[in-house]
Amino acid sequence: MLQWDNIFVDDEFDPETYRIFVAATISAMVIVFAIELLLWFYTAHRASKIAKWILISISVASLVSWAVDYTGYEGTDLVFYAASKTLAFVAFALLFRSDARLWFASKGAISLEKDTDLEDVFK
Repeated sequence: MLQWDNIFVDDEFDPETYRIFVAATISAMVIVFAIELLLWFYTAHRASKIAKWILISISVASLVSWAVDYTGYEGTDLVFYAASKTLAFVAFALLFRSDARLWFASKGAISLEKDTDLEDVFK
């Protein structure tokens, strides 16, 4: 992403094509980011196990694709990508703690005291 200038180095550089490419790339990134935020919302606020596993699957697939072809990541790109994936996998690990498993099992409700009924966390 930080190396867009290297993509259009040909002699037949078309500025209009470059603008379309940048707009399409930014649009795709915004859509993917919105989908990921929506999945995190359903994971964190609705205790959706499906959203949790979709997020994990997407991140694992991303990590595998990077491991297969990591030539595009150099310098700061590599640092940002590694930091991003490290933080994501730390967050995923926290989703498997015993208290998180209990929360997912209760469909987003928690026990305020040992002998009380479960109440919704976000009311």
